Amino acid sequence: SNSKCDEFLVRVNGVLQARPKALVEAPPPELATRVRLGSDVDEQPWEARTLVYVDGAWDQMGAEQYALLKAARAKGTHLLAGVYSDHTQKRELGIAPREPFDMRVARVLEDRHVSSVLVDAPWALSEEFIRGLGISRVITESKTAERRKKWCTGAYEAARRMGLVETVPLQ
Repeated sequence: SNSKCDEFLVRVNGVLQARPKALVEAPPPELATRVRLGSDVDEQPWEARTLVYVDGAWDQMGAEQYALLKAARAKGTHLLAGVYSDHTQKRELGIAPREPFDMRVARVLEDRHVSSVLVDAPWALSEEFIRGLGISRVITESKTAERRKKWCTGAYEAARRMGLVETVPLQ
């Protein structure tokens, strides 16, 4: 007999439930300890059914950044927003942040579309990073200079090779 579960069907109150997500081990402590959960969130990002990742400097956020968070959240069950450190922002974007790091993290975490924040997010996403967190989708846009630079530097190359990158239009 085959002990592997090839089919799964459960109804709760007459509603067909989705297949359970495969268990993902918690990421290494040096990554897991950098996650901050939103005030009403109990689920760690790697426990989510569909973990969506978006990253940025989030410095003096404007309409485009809020629209990106909203669009990204619509793509999954848990939105993890990476926030670059001051050093990463200066090195990769060539400009020092205008706002303190803690203020940027708090603002993103307060957004109703964000489930959790990853502090000191990497500029380039590695396959190890993506698999370690259990990321299902990486959402970006092409309107802002920051996102265009991410493409030009190959920062999303591993995610692109894995078929996880989606570019959303901003409205």
